[in-house]
Amino acid sequence: MTRVTLVMVVAAILMCGAVANAAGVGLVDYGKASTESNLYKSYDQQIQRYHSELAAEFAEFQSTSYLTSAELSELNALKAKTAQTEAEKTRVAELEGLTKKRNQRLLELQQKTNPTEAEAAELTDLTRTDRAAADQLQKKDSELAAKFSQRNAEYATDVAAKVKEAVAAVAKDKQLDLVFAKELTMPDRQGNALTLPIVLYGGTDITDDVLAKLNKA
Repeated sequence: MTRVTLVMVVAAILMCGAVANAAGVGLVDYGKASTESNLYKSYDQQIQRYHSELAAEFAEFQSTSYLTSAELSELNALKAKTAQTEAEKTRVAELEGLTKKRNQRLLELQQKTNPTEAEAAELTDLTRTDRAAADQLQKKDSELAAKFSQRNAEYATDVAAKVKEAVAAVAKDKQLDLVFAKELTMPDRQGNALTLPIVLYGGTDITDDVLAKLNKA
C-alpha cells in the first residue's frame, strides 16, 4: 500500500470518528452480528456438509480415474441397477479396484531397471493413463472448487443482506440517522489481515440489537 493510500485511510477514519460523535449515529460489529447469528450458523453447517459431499464426489472420481471409457460406462450401468446379481456385484468390485491395481503396477514397473519389452510397453501405456488421469483430476478439482466457492458466496451474500436489513430495522426503531461498522479489515503489505477501528469516539453500539433482530427472523 502506498503512503498516499495510508494517509487517505487514516483521514477517512478520523472523519468517521468525528461524524460518529454526532447525535443519532449507531455502530455495528459486523463480524459479531453475522457470525453469531442463527442464520450464519445454519449456513456454516450447510457449507460444511456441502464440502464433505464434494470431497466424496472427488474421491469417487479419483477411484475410477484409470478406467477406460468402456469400463467406466460398464461400471456406471451396473451401479445404476436396483438389484445386482452376484456376478454383477463381483464385476463392480473388480472395476472399482482397477485404478488402485493399475497404479500399483505402474509403481512396480517404474522401479525395474531392466524391464522386458512387454514390460516397457506396459509401462508406456500406464504412464499415458496416469498422465491423462492427472489432467482429469485437476479439471475435476477446479470444477468442484468453483462449485464450492459459488455456494459459499451465495450464503455470504444472503447473510450480508439479512444483516443490512436488521441494521436498518434497528436504526429505524432507535431513530438513528447513520450506522457505521466499528472496524475495517484490510490486507497489509505482507497480505496479513489488518483490523483498523473506523470510529474512534462516540456513537451507540447496536450490535446486540441487530443480532437479536436477526435471530427473531
